[in-house]
Amino acid sequence: MTESGEKEFLGFLPGGRESREAWEQFLTHLVRRGLDPKAVKLVISDGCPGMIRAIRTIFPYSDHQHCLFHKMSNLRAKCPRSEWPLIKAKIHKIYFALNERNARENARAFIKEYKDIFPRLVDCIKKDLDSCIAYMKHPFRRWRHIRTTNLIERGFKEVKRRVKVMETFPTEESCIRILYNLLRLQNEIWEGKPIASF
Repeated sequence: MTESGEKEFLGFLPGGRESREAWEQFLTHLVRRGLDPKAVKLVISDGCPGMIRAIRTIFPYSDHQHCLFHKMSNLRAKCPRSEWPLIKAKIHKIYFALNERNARENARAFIKEYKDIFPRLVDCIKKDLDSCIAYMKHPFRRWRHIRTTNLIERGFKEVKRRVKVMETFPTEESCIRILYNLLRLQNEIWEGKPIASF
């Protein structure tokens, strides 16, 4: 996404795993094609460790935002179902606070209250707190757009829908050609339609 709110797929490479090496290869590919690593202000990703390490290597000047949708799913798995509504509300006070200072204060209070009751959940919050509230360093008007990977996931959803009917590709080259055209089509759909007030 650009500073003006324009959405665009920048590239893709075929790959079989989400290792650090595979992600570094992809991000380096984008840099070689002209993406300035110093111009990248924020990278949003799920919790893939290989991707996170690659982001820190290739885009050391950017902030990294852990997708809050993925993070909440991960935290939910560490909490008894009966306790989740209350815990979720308290976690929301951390991740959706009005500013970074309040988020950190709410995190400290949560950790103190639940460290002995739900140690795995508390460890998970502590481990990624900085990357879960990184979006708060950016203009408030952008927050709801930059705290999850939802925008790109919606774009992928359409690609997956079209690819699913094909089941398999005869060759890697045919896969690349079809994916290129699907992503190009998605870029055309997005073109000239920036996020309002971004």
